[in-house]
Amino acid sequence: MLQKSSPKMKYLVVVILLLTLGLSYASADCIMYDECSRSPTDNPINCRYNGPAKPLNNQKSLSLLRSFCPEIASGSSGDVVTCCSERQIETLSIQMDRAGLLFRRCPACWKNFRSMFCNMACSPNQSLYLQATSFDESVNTVTSVNYNISSNFAHTFFNSCKGVSHGNGKAISAMCGSVSVESCTVKDVFKFLGSPAENPYAPFDIKFSLEDQCFTIDGKMHCPMNESSVQCHLGDRERGVAACSCSDCQAVCPKKPDTPNDPKPWQVLGIDGWYIVMAAIYVSFLVVFAAWNIYFFAQTHRKNFNSRVSTSSKDSNAAYSAASSEKVTSTELTYGLTSPSSQAFLTDGSRLSDTEIDCSDRVSGQIEARIEAAFTSWGLLVAKHPVLVIMLSFVVCIALSCGVLFFQVTTDPVELWSSPQSTARQQKAFFDKNFGPFYRTEQVIIIPRNQTHYIHEPESPYFDPPVHRAFGPVINKKFLQKVLNLQTNITNMKVWSKAKKRDISLTDICFKPLSPSYSTCAVQSPLGYFQSNTSTLNKVAIDFDFGLTYADFVTHLIACTKNPLSVNSDINLKLSCFSEWGGPIYPWVVFGGYSGKEYLNATAIVLTFLVNNDANRESEQVRMAMEWEEAFLNVMHKFKNESHEELDVRYSSERSIQDELERESNSDVVTILGSYLLMFAYVTLTLGQYKSCRRLLVNVKITLGLVGVVIVLVAVFCSLGVWSYLGFPATLIIIEVVPFLVLAVGVDNIFILVHTLQRDFVGADSVEAKVARVVGRVGPSMLLSSLSESVAFFFGAFTPMPAVRVFALYAGMAVLLDFLLQISCFVAVLSLDAKRQAAKRMDLLCCCASKKVEKAEKAANNKPEKTESKGLLFQFFKRFLSTFIFNRWVRPIIISIFVGWACVCLACVHNIRVGLDQELSMPEDSYVTSYFDGIKKYLSVGPPVYFVVSGPMDFANPVHQNLICSRAGCPQKSMLNQLSQLAEAPNYSHIVSPPSSWLDDYVDWLEPSETSPCCSYHKSGSFCPASNRTADCTPCGVNFTTDGWPVQGEFFRYLDFFLKDNPGVACPKGGHAAYAAALNREKRQSRTVGVSASHYMTYHSVLRNGDDFINAYKMAVKISDDITSHFKDTTGRDDLKVFPYSVFYVFYEQYLTIVTDTAINLGVCLAAIGLVTLMLLGFDFFATFIILLTIGLILLSMLGLMFFWNISLNAVSLVNLVMALGISVEFCSHLVRAFTVSAERTRLEKARDCFVHMGSSVFSGITLTKLGGIIILGFAKSQLFRVFYFRMYLGIVLFGALHGLLFLPVLLSYIGPVSKHRQIVRKVAILMENI
Repeated sequence: MLQKSSPKMKYLVVVILLLTLGLSYASADCIMYDECSRSPTDNPINCRYNGPAKPLNNQKSLSLLRSFCPEIASGSSGDVVTCCSERQIETLSIQMDRAGLLFRRCPACWKNFRSMFCNMACSPNQSLYLQATSFDESVNTVTSVNYNISSNFAHTFFNSCKGVSHGNGKAISAMCGSVSVESCTVKDVFKFLGSPAENPYAPFDIKFSLEDQCFTIDGKMHCPMNESSVQCHLGDRERGVAACSCSDCQAVCPKKPDTPNDPKPWQVLGIDGWYIVMAAIYVSFLVVFAAWNIYFFAQTHRKNFNSRVSTSSKDSNAAYSAASSEKVTSTELTYGLTSPSSQAFLTDGSRLSDTEIDCSDRVSGQIEARIEAAFTSWGLLVAKHPVLVIMLSFVVCIALSCGVLFFQVTTDPVELWSSPQSTARQQKAFFDKNFGPFYRTEQVIIIPRNQTHYIHEPESPYFDPPVHRAFGPVINKKFLQKVLNLQTNITNMKVWSKAKKRDISLTDICFKPLSPSYSTCAVQSPLGYFQSNTSTLNKVAIDFDFGLTYADFVTHLIACTKNPLSVNSDINLKLSCFSEWGGPIYPWVVFGGYSGKEYLNATAIVLTFLVNNDANRESEQVRMAMEWEEAFLNVMHKFKNESHEELDVRYSSERSIQDELERESNSDVVTILGSYLLMFAYVTLTLGQYKSCRRLLVNVKITLGLVGVVIVLVAVFCSLGVWSYLGFPATLIIIEVVPFLVLAVGVDNIFILVHTLQRDFVGADSVEAKVARVVGRVGPSMLLSSLSESVAFFFGAFTPMPAVRVFALYAGMAVLLDFLLQISCFVAVLSLDAKRQAAKRMDLLCCCASKKVEKAEKAANNKPEKTESKGLLFQFFKRFLSTFIFNRWVRPIIISIFVGWACVCLACVHNIRVGLDQELSMPEDSYVTSYFDGIKKYLSVGPPVYFVVSGPMDFANPVHQNLICSRAGCPQKSMLNQLSQLAEAPNYSHIVSPPSSWLDDYVDWLEPSETSPCCSYHKSGSFCPASNRTADCTPCGVNFTTDGWPVQGEFFRYLDFFLKDNPGVACPKGGHAAYAAALNREKRQSRTVGVSASHYMTYHSVLRNGDDFINAYKMAVKISDDITSHFKDTTGRDDLKVFPYSVFYVFYEQYLTIVTDTAINLGVCLAAIGLVTLMLLGFDFFATFIILLTIGLILLSMLGLMFFWNISLNAVSLVNLVMALGISVEFCSHLVRAFTVSAERTRLEKARDCFVHMGSSVFSGITLTKLGGIIILGFAKSQLFRVFYFRMYLGIVLFGALHGLLFLPVLLSYIGPVSKHRQIVRKVAILMENI
């Protein structure tokens, strides 16, 4: 990833300083004087001179010397004697000005730096410190010297300068040669400064010697230079030298606070404390539950419990048998019956006296009776006019479905996962508006399959062999040439653009930070060290006389990886380390798979192409970029296939994720369709009754099942249409999840309706009466479940997360429409199918009657058929499963197992991982998956992070300057000083480098200079760059305060010039590359008069997984909030704010609040379900509580599943949890309502009754239907489907079935609400009929 801060040829100039040192060897005071020649690198070489120091009479030269060497130039004109001429002073002044741009920000360092070179060049006591060791007699010049410096001064100089910041690095790096900044010492600095082989600006060899004592050579006394030095944290008030700032001198900073460690989990004896707590709770429950069961058994045993229960059981079975065989001739419509056994108590419903019904019972009964009566009346109306109802339903559905003409699908990840009102989204919008959107990144990671070390053997032996001869496999020249060929093909690739109507190439869309000086695209590649040129890569410096190699591509790589800012890696090779686009190539960006700082041991190369972006995704720039990216992906795909035997190629473009998300949705279409078709086939085939072959074609209900499934699909389609009318775009989750949800709800209702009709055996009633009675029985239960789910989903739409909100809206509408279509259209078709079956006409061929059935019935004396279902599943539930489950020993075991599982889940919930691994969102065979893996293994730098200052800040005001700056004299709590401190603790802050600062660099750039000011302008008023200065250029002459800041009235005057200036040797702090897009300027008459927003860039540490990204964002937010609080405390203003921005924040913000959002979302949905359930159950609080308890346990089980099956908490799993809540209602509400309206006498009998009759329908409806479809999802190619759909759907169905069909009936048998509810409803119904 490229820094937004650009190359500043900053460091190169530093070394120039030391080259113009004039010395004069004489027995008196000087060893050199004046300039007599030029070096091969065009540096001035001093004349040999052995004599006394000479007076400096030129006033201009004296003023120049006093500006940077005040200790030497003290005194009046004519009294100052020096060992440097006027030409030397002018040269030295130019070099000092350039070096000052790097070190002037730290006064102590700057003072020590100047003292060292002033004494070397101009001190009248020059011969005391220097000895000339060789000469060029032909031109009478000095060619080498020894410079003796005291170790105290040398180390103080180094320590005062090593921490000085420049951009995102350290200024001292320019003087460390081939040694990294982290390993650099004062000896490395002196070695580089004095070696022409390493430092192209050194005119001759200078040997720096650290001496602490005077010594004699040839009878002459020599002493080390021991000028008074200044420590960076102390300064020198007497000489007016201020201490450096915290960001430039660690000793100034307050003691680094102990960074808090990650909170350790609560443990007891090495075990998670929550496990201990939940284990204790479970043991306590077992003790209490066991004691309660023993007490109950002892009490009932005295009353001959076993005998009574046995008799009761026989009576109950007899009642079932009698009810099954009884011939009922009454044509009266009955209300709310859920089983034939309930009929035995129907005639006794009026036995309750009015005094036995209190007010709450009367209200409850009236609500229940009126709801049942309403559904019965509705069922009768629909059954009498089925064709009209079907036609009206068809018209309404067509009208609603036409909304799909406006249907839109959102695939943009930002729109999908981040709310427009979210903080990160608004901050992204602010950043894009004020600074432009972040680049589009195209990246390639190339790994040689042969990972053996490369042993480099040059054409001839090295003159100075490298320390290491074995390198990483990527240093092989053949490999580098292949990479260069690929890079060249990509940069030169022509693509036809529909947006431009012509061919375009990378240069039309790429980022060019140094334009117009450099028109080449910014490409981060190790070949940039060779300016991406084959001839340069093959360049070798050989001494043919001796057959020795001075330098080649390996030595160049060694030099450039040590000092990426070098303009000449070797005096023989004469190659710059800067890229063809003018910027530096940082080794940690282009190499991967190395340890520590051993860049040349890399096992991978990283190529990064930066493309300009636009906030408007429909803009011409974005369309051109996407067209080019499509061709780029094709080229990379072809290259990968052609070179797969030699190279492991991993690549991605900005459009890749969105492309793969769309491909993923298409890749599993067959799997999803197969899943749904299997469920449809099951529903269609299992609704019928298969009791005899002769009635097979009559009793089969393929048409009815098919209509039921079509109604589910139509409900989903209508939901899409409704929300499309209203302008709510859908997501892929809607298309994948909502049909599954509605099918679960719809199929359950279908089975309950059909099974209830099949088990209705009142006998002589008309079909219309039977259908009306069935609707009266199950309609309230359908209303309870469907309305609860719809309301819950609609409440869930209040979540700010777009994907969850849209799912909730579409799901709520689909469930509601599905219920309305089922209670109308499906009931109408059901009545027609019942009439067909009564007329003994075949299914599918409804016009044809079955003659075999007619003959068989005539042979059986036309005995009417008993229609109660004797299906295997029903018989299994009735004869075996109910007997086992409600056994006195099994019931306690079931409760204990489920409570134990709930305790286990509750103990694990806090360990559920938050986030979504990027690989899971991609198809398993996606090239992006391997790219994500490559990022984890090979990338060595984290993404850039920008700290944005928003609000009307007056940067000309010293108070506001001190809030930001990091120069000498800036407060320790300034923003940049705080960030610099945090960069020293990257494991805590996730920040690895000091931030770049336009404010500090601008002030340094403005610093006045007598000879070569950076800020100059032509007579016309236009900017005059230092790299192209002409005779008419005039210095800006900015006035500075005593604190080192431009006076307020002149602060903004030349800011536009600064932002136009490209960094270079003359002015390394030019701001065009680094800061052109870092400020949003307020302009008046085309001149900048203020800055309304600005950003300061640094880097995150390497982020390899979701947890790293979340923690990095969380820490950046905390840092920004602390800085904002400091701003408010200092200024008393609320409008000055700081916020962090990085490209990934908008995706990871949701994880900061996902736990809270999940709890609130599920809590609101659960509350909505409770409210609807309470109302529709006639304000039966206890029954409502049992439903909510069971749903809560199902959700808790899902959370436990997520922990044990490694499913993380994110928006996708939250959608599934909300859906689980909705489906859980289906497993619970039907059974609880059946329990409350059951006419059985005891809890146990009621529980058995609802389990057998309603439980069997729920099991055949929702459980078996879903299991087949879910298993197919396990074969999906998409990892997202297998993890978040297959696993979670399987959990929803299994846990729903286990809790709804095992735990809930057993719980009801213990604590189910026993009341006069059924009798009260019947009493009210009789009273209503008598009115």
